[in-house]
Amino acid sequence: MTPDMWTWIHGNRSDGQPWALVSLESPLYVPGMTPPEQYRDTTYTWVASYKIDSDLTLPYGYYESYGENKPPEIDLKPFVTNKTKLIAWMSSNCGTLQWDRHRFVNDLKEIIQVDKYGKCGEQEVPWNDAKAVRATLGHINFILVSKILAVTIT
Repeated sequence: MTPDMWTWIHGNRSDGQPWALVSLESPLYVPGMTPPEQYRDTTYTWVASYKIDSDLTLPYGYYESYGENKPPEIDLKPFVTNKTKLIAWMSSNCGTLQWDRHRFVNDLKEIIQVDKYGKCGEQEVPWNDAKAVRATLGHINFILVSKILAVTIT
C-alpha cells in the first residue's frame, strides 16, 4: 500500500475499531503491510505472525518427541543406490529478497560439483511434469530446491 492509501484508510477508520495483522510472511515479502512512520504505532491492535514476540504466535511447525509412536527403521540404501551425482539445485526464481541463494549455490560450486536446473540453471525442467523431474533429478543424492516439489524422487 502507498502512504496515500494508509492516510485514506486511517481517515475512514471508526474510532476504537481494532485492527489485526495476520501474516506468515516476512515483512520483506509484503512491504505494503508495514505502515508509514506516522501510523506505525496506531495501525494494528494485534499482530499474529511467525515471530515469537507477536501478540499471537503462528509458528510454521514444531518439534514433538516420538514417545511410543516412533516410526519404523528405514533402510536408506535404496535411496542412495544408483545415484551418480551428489548435489543439484533446481530453481525458477533467480531474484532474491532476503538472501542471495544464487550466490550461495555458486559459492558451493567452488567447493563441490553442483548441477543447476530450472530458469536459474543450465537446463529448464517443467515443475508440473513429474516424469521429467524424476528423469532429471532421480540420479542425484541431494536436491536443493526453492519450490516444493510434489514429486517423490527415489
